[in-house]
Amino acid sequence: NMDVAPVVNMDVAPVAGAERFWDFWVSRVASQPNITIVHNFMSKEDCAFLRKLADKMGLLPANKFKVGNGEGGSAVTLNTILDSIYDIVRTSKGEFTALDQLEPEELKAVLTYLRRTEQLTGLAMGNYEPPFLQYYQPNNVFRAHYDMYQVDMARPFPYKDNQR
Repeated sequence: NMDVAPVVNMDVAPVAGAERFWDFWVSRVASQPNITIVHNFMSKEDCAFLRKLADKMGLLPANKFKVGNGEGGSAVTLNTILDSIYDIVRTSKGEFTALDQLEPEELKAVLTYLRRTEQLTGLAMGNYEPPFLQYYQPNNVFRAHYDMYQVDMARPFPYKDNQR
């Protein structure tokens, strides 16, 4: 039975120092940058479901998501330079969840996670992209990457009016 309710006992903090935030237990790891752990967002079964869904979807190597327009040629542009950097920086696999291609039970589960996200962030589901499933193997690493921002070198990064 999947619902929006948290997945752990809310009467007892899961770790020392965790604080209750609405229906969630959270721990602040760092304030700059803001790194917060939400302890009861998903159960082990939820994570296993998403791994199975990712396998079914077929994830793409992250460096296949190119910044450039794919026209090729010998001209060196900012996009070709960024694509070369992303080939080094991005080591994972991932893909957006195509909600319209899910089986009814899969969709029900994914919508449950979206409702939890909505509850935690206060942002309505219509304000964000479909879930992006990301997979890191043991030797893969997450490094900062800025392709989702339109960077203005004259302003501090990140600035509030980027497109996401």
